[in-house]
Amino acid sequence: MEKNNSNKNSNGLASDDEKGLLVLLRHGQSMWNRKPQEPDHLWRYAGAYDVALSTQGVAEAVEAGRRLRDIPVDVVFTSCLSRATMTAMLALNNHSTGKTPVCASSTGSYIDGLKGISQLPPGTALPIISSSKLNERNFGDLQGIPSTDHLKEYTKDFLRQVRNDFNTKFPGVTGESNADVYNRVIPYFEKEVLPLLLEGKNVLLVSHGFVTRCLIKYLDSMDENEFNVEMSKEKSNPEECKLLAATGVPLVYKYEKESENAGKNLPRKIGCDRTYLLEQTCAPY
Repeated sequence: MEKNNSNKNSNGLASDDEKGLLVLLRHGQSMWNRKPQEPDHLWRYAGAYDVALSTQGVAEAVEAGRRLRDIPVDVVFTSCLSRATMTAMLALNNHSTGKTPVCASSTGSYIDGLKGISQLPPGTALPIISSSKLNERNFGDLQGIPSTDHLKEYTKDFLRQVRNDFNTKFPGVTGESNADVYNRVIPYFEKEVLPLLLEGKNVLLVSHGFVTRCLIKYLDSMDENEFNVEMSKEKSNPEECKLLAATGVPLVYKYEKESENAGKNLPRKIGCDRTYLLEQTCAPY
């Protein structure tokens, strides 16, 4: 359960004077995500494919920016996929700092990101640092395949298991499990992002559904069993699910040296407009 915080703004997020904030944001709806108004319409697992935002996805990114407008942001991390980068740029288009979001590095390095904006006038640019470590889960043989074809090869039980179980890989040579995503995302997060939070910097991290869920697992200190249980709730009982990752909905954490995660010094969640989160229809993945 999230704690009350008298400093939260009207969107249920953080105040404009806090430091050490981490904002997790899943990209806006892509052209392959399920459409809320057409729940049975064709959709595809995008995964490693670089699929563009849909018209609704653009609107979701702009709305996310409205909710984040007065929260200071010092640096942005995204995946190398354009739906994440474009969401970040759109969300920061009208930010209160007036800084211009600039794609500063694709190496994933914060230092390289600073170099990427070093020729610009001080205080005018907000560096966007992209890393493939934050790319979406690879869905193997199901990636890019129309949803109507999934049951031609696999059972509903298998499709449910491969999506939700922490250790089950998607079929195919390139298919990843949630564990595979976790094992590339978390070391990167600990190396590049966590030290910035320790310094008091505010970080916006824009990525994908399964990357966000793995980060929530880590930050909320979930074990594998709890992760599996929460994943099983996402479609059947979203009101109780702790791993909701709807497109375009910011989740705010705050880094504190003495956090509730004893011994880990991890950020704790302080802000999420839960009503808005539940109103947004999650993509099928």
